[in-house]
Order: sequence, then C-alpha cells, then structure tokens
Amino acid sequence: MTDADADAGHVPELTDVEASYIGGILQLAKTTRAFMMAKLAHLGLHAGQDELLLMLDQLGEANGTRIAEGIGVRPSTVSKMLDRLAERQLIVRTRNTQDARKTTVCLSNQGKVVAEEVRQLHAAIDRELLACRKSDAAYASLGDIEHLTTLIQSRSRRIR
Repeated sequence: MTDADADAGHVPELTDVEASYIGGILQLAKTTRAFMMAKLAHLGLHAGQDELLLMLDQLGEANGTRIAEGIGVRPSTVSKMLDRLAERQLIVRTRNTQDARKTTVCLSNQGKVVAEEVRQLHAAIDRELLACRKSDAAYASLGDIEHLTTLIQSRSRRIR
C-alpha cells in the first residue's frame, strides 16, 4: 500500500498477526511515554521538555519553528514548553535586533545542568531496558519501528 492509498482512505484489512504487531507497537509507545513522564517528573520536567533541552544543548540556539520540527510537535506546543522552561530559568530568549518578531532561545547555565541530568537519565533508562531484553533477536524489528515512526511523523504533520 502506498501513502497515497492510505491518504485516500484505502486501508486493507489486517490479519490477526498484523493487528497484534501494530497494537503491540502502539502499546509500547503509550507505556514508554507514561514511563518517561514518571522519570521526568523527578527532574521537574514534562513530556517532551527533555527532548527540547537536549536539542538546544546540541544546537546551541534555535527558533521555535526549528525546535518544533526537530522534536516533532507543533510550534504552539513548543511555545508553551518554552514558557514553562523560562519560568524555571532553564532557557534564555533573545530577540533579533533586525526584526523584533523573531526570537531565538538557548539554554541558561542552569538549563545546561538540567540537560546533562536528562542525558544521564536517558542513558540510565537505556541501560535498564537493555538489561531486560531476552536476546539480541529483540533488535530484528528495529528497521520496521524506525520506518513506522517516520511514517507516523509524516502523517501527523499533515493533520496538524
């Protein structure tokens, strides 16, 4: 099935195995999000703020649109996230001297500390989950998962 077929509403019937596979991936996404939200709460962060902090730490500075594209959310969501992070003094906003409508953001010194805590948290979660895998065969579907992630991100952009 092509993307055009799916966009036109031509969705084939799923076999029980396919439905179970897709259902498993969706359940994994939900449980992973809940798990991450609980872990991030210990740092005083909300879902997605970790990705935003890590992105700013990597880029140095960016505007809201670039951040939204980078973490796969709407610009309005990024605006709310930045407001919350600014309240905690984790980011610094800088207006463009040529065009006051344009603003870039970067991490404050405290934001850099929290970004490092997020990086350590992500690494600890990776180690914890990898220690629980049954075998290296667990990586067999990684390409499928990456493909589905890209596909869902692409379709999500169309409906926003």
